[in-house]
Amino acid sequence: MAVKKYLLAALVVAVVAALVVVGVTPLGVSPPAPERSAAEGFSAGRAMRLLREIAAAPRPIGSVGAARARDAIVAELDALHLAPHVQTASAVSAVSGRVAGTVRNVVARLPGRDPSRAVLLAAHYDSVPVAAGAADDGGGVVTLLETARALASGPRPRTDVIFLFTDGEERGLLGARAFLREDPWAYGVGVVLNFDSPGSSSPVLMYETSPGNGLLVRELVAGAPRPYTSSLMYEVSRRLPIESDFRPFSAAGVPGMSFGALDGPTYDHTAYDSLENFRAGSLQHEGDTALGLARRFGDLDLWALHREDVVYFDIVDGLAVVYEKSLVLPFVALAAAVFAVAVAVGAWRRLLSLRGLSVAVLAAAAVLGVALLVLALAWGMYRTAYEQRTWSEAGVVISDFYRLGLVLLAAAVIVAAYELLLRRLRPWDLAVAALFWWLAAAVAVAVIVPGASYLLTWPLAGASLGLLGAVLLGDRALHSVAGVAVTLAGAAPGVVLMSSATYLLLMSAGLKQVVTVIAVWLVVGLLVIPLEVVRRGFRLWLPVALAGVSVVVLMAVGSTVAFDTEHPRFTSIYYRVDESGASRWQTVDRIDEWTGQFLREELQRPFQDAYFPQMGVRTTIVGAAPQVRLAAPVIDVLRDSTTGDRRTVRLRLRSPRGAQIISLLVHSVVGGLTASVDGLPLQGWDTTILDGSTVRWWFDYYAPPPGGVVVTLRFAAGPAVLLRAVDFSYGIPPQLVGLYDGHPPGMLPGRIGDGTLVESTLRLRPSPPAGAAAAIGAAGTAGRGSAKR
Repeated sequence: MAVKKYLLAALVVAVVAALVVVGVTPLGVSPPAPERSAAEGFSAGRAMRLLREIAAAPRPIGSVGAARARDAIVAELDALHLAPHVQTASAVSAVSGRVAGTVRNVVARLPGRDPSRAVLLAAHYDSVPVAAGAADDGGGVVTLLETARALASGPRPRTDVIFLFTDGEERGLLGARAFLREDPWAYGVGVVLNFDSPGSSSPVLMYETSPGNGLLVRELVAGAPRPYTSSLMYEVSRRLPIESDFRPFSAAGVPGMSFGALDGPTYDHTAYDSLENFRAGSLQHEGDTALGLARRFGDLDLWALHREDVVYFDIVDGLAVVYEKSLVLPFVALAAAVFAVAVAVGAWRRLLSLRGLSVAVLAAAAVLGVALLVLALAWGMYRTAYEQRTWSEAGVVISDFYRLGLVLLAAAVIVAAYELLLRRLRPWDLAVAALFWWLAAAVAVAVIVPGASYLLTWPLAGASLGLLGAVLLGDRALHSVAGVAVTLAGAAPGVVLMSSATYLLLMSAGLKQVVTVIAVWLVVGLLVIPLEVVRRGFRLWLPVALAGVSVVVLMAVGSTVAFDTEHPRFTSIYYRVDESGASRWQTVDRIDEWTGQFLREELQRPFQDAYFPQMGVRTTIVGAAPQVRLAAPVIDVLRDSTTGDRRTVRLRLRSPRGAQIISLLVHSVVGGLTASVDGLPLQGWDTTILDGSTVRWWFDYYAPPPGGVVVTLRFAAGPAVLLRAVDFSYGIPPQLVGLYDGHPPGMLPGRIGDGTLVESTLRLRPSPPAGAAAAIGAAGTAGRGSAKR
C-alpha cells in the first residue's frame, strides 16, 4: 500500500511538472531557412547576411553608424527596383516634449495589382548608443528587407505595400511622427504592421494591437503560419503603453499590430543586444509572420478593418482560440454553473460542510498573504546581500535562474501552507475554497480586464469538471490512478495557461514578485486534491525539496552572477570643456579600475553637478583632463523683442564641430516659458519651481543640421537671462583615444555611452522696452547678451 502511495504521489509531481514545462515553453522557433532557399519564401539565412552589416556597430540617430545602416537599406531597396526615398524632417518626441531631432526615414513602395489603401510594414533602424541593436531593431529591419525581396519575387499583392524604416525611434518615436505628419504616403495607409523586438531567442509575439481588433486578430490567425499571441498582452499594453513606432499610428487611428520577441528585458538597450546573442530561428519566425501577413492583408479591402474587440490566445504550436468579447460574461457564467454543480454534488455526497468551507476560504486567502510576505522578505535579503555585485544604476544583472528560484520559493511556501492545512481540513472543503477564489477572480477580471478573462474562465471550468469527477469518485479520487487522472485532467488547462502567462510577463516586463506569487497561488489552488495525494505519499518532503532547490538556485545565482565578461559592469567616461575653456574628465558611475585611469586620485576634484542629454543634471566625479581644442556650440540671437509683458527671443543653435546632440539650457527663473524649434511646439515649464537644480528648463536636439536649428523662447519680460548650450558627441576626443586603455572585458559603456561635451553660455540682457525689436546676427550677439566660448 505504501508503494502505491509513493507511486501515485510521484505520478502527480511528474505530470504537474510536465504541464508547467509545456506552459513555459512557447511554440518552437522555426528552423532558419538557408540562403539558397526558394526565392518566394523568407530566408533567415539571407536576412542574417544583411543583419551582420546593419548591426555591425551602434547606430544612434545622427551617428556614422546610422548613416551606414541607412545607406545599406537604400542599396538593398534599390537592388529590388523599389525606388526608395529618404525623408528628412524635424520632429518632437512623443515621450518628452523637450526632445526633438532631425530624422532621415527610408521609405519604399511595392506597387500592387489594384492599389487603394496600402499595407505598411515598419521597423526602426536606429539603436541606443551603447548597443549594436541586433534584436532592437536590426532584426526588424532585415525582416522588412527580406520580406520586400520575397514579395517582389512572387505574385504582387492586390494593394501596395509600403516599407518604412524609421530613424530616431529610440529618442521618442521621432521618425514615425515625422512620417505621419509630412510624408504624403501616410494618408493612404490602411493597416500598419510594426516589428520591434527587445529579444531574439523566442518566437515573435503579437503584443499590441489597435482598438477594434476583431478582424485584425482573425486575419492574423489565418495569415500567420504559427501565430503566437494573447489578448492578455493587449490589455497590458492598453494600461502600460509600449513605446514603439506603433503608438503614433494607433493614436492617429490607423489599425494595425506590433510584433516582437519579448524574451530579453535585461538585454535590451545594453551591449548584450549583439550579433553574438541573436538567434536566427526567432528571425525566421518573425519573417514568416511578416511575409504571411503582408500577403494576407495585401489581398484584403483595407477600408473597413474595425470590428469589436475579441478575446484570443494560442494553445499549442500555432493553434489559437478567438471569440467575441460579448461572450466573456456568458462563458464565466458557464464556468460558475459547472462549479456550482460540483459543489452541490459534493454537498449531496456529504463531502462538504459549511463550517469547513468557511474556514477553508479564509485559510486559502491567508496562504496568499503569507507567501507574499515571505517573498518580500526574501527579495529584500537577496538584494541586500548581492547589491554591490549585481546591481548598478544602469541595470540589474539577472538571469532566468533567478526567476526559477523565485517561482520555486513561492511554490515551496504555498505548497507547504496547503499541506499543513490539509492536516486540519478535508481536501474537499479546501479544494472548493480554492476554486471559490478562482471564481471571484474570474468575475472581477471579466468585468475589469475582459481580454485577460480566458486565463481564469477556462481553468475554472476545467478544474470544476475535475472536482465534479473527483466528488463522484469519492475516496477513490485519493487512492487510484483513475481518480488522480480525473483531477489532473481538470487542472491541466489552468496549469498550462497560467504558467504560460506568468512566463510571458516575467520575460517581457521583468521581475514582478506579486504577479509571480499570485499566479503560483492560483495554480496550486487547482491542485488541492492531487496535493493531498502527494502529502499522503511524501508528507512534507515536496515543499522541503522545493525550498531547498530554490535556496540553492538563488545562492548560486547570487554568488556566480556578478560583473564579468558575460554580465559586464556598465561604466562610462565623459570629456567636458566648459565655457571658460577648461577641460575635465567626468563620470556618473563609481570609480573603478577602468575609469580610475582618467580620474586619478591626486587629480580628482569635489563632486560637481553637470548636465547630460538624456540623463539631465547628474552629480559627477571630476578630474583634470588634457587640453584639446574643440569648437564650442554657438547661440546666435536672431531677434529679441518685447510686446507688453512678454519677451520673445529667437535663437539659432548650432554645433560647428558637428556634434550628434545639442542642448539648450535656461538657468534663470523666468515666468510662463514656452518654446518651439523650427516652428514645432516644445513643452514649456514653470521655471519658478525650485527643485535644487540650477537648470530651470532644458531642451535636447538630436542630429542637428550643419546650419543649426532655430529655437524660439517666449517668457515674461524682466531681468537678464542666462542661457547655456551644450553639444555632445559619442566617444572621447579622437586625439586622446590612444592615450588610454579601452573598456576591458567585463566592462562596457552604459546609458548614453562615453562622450565629449563642449559648453558655451550667453547672457541675455534685461528685456528691451515694450515694442522694441532687433534683428541681431552673429556680429551683434554681444549687443544683446554677452557670450562665452
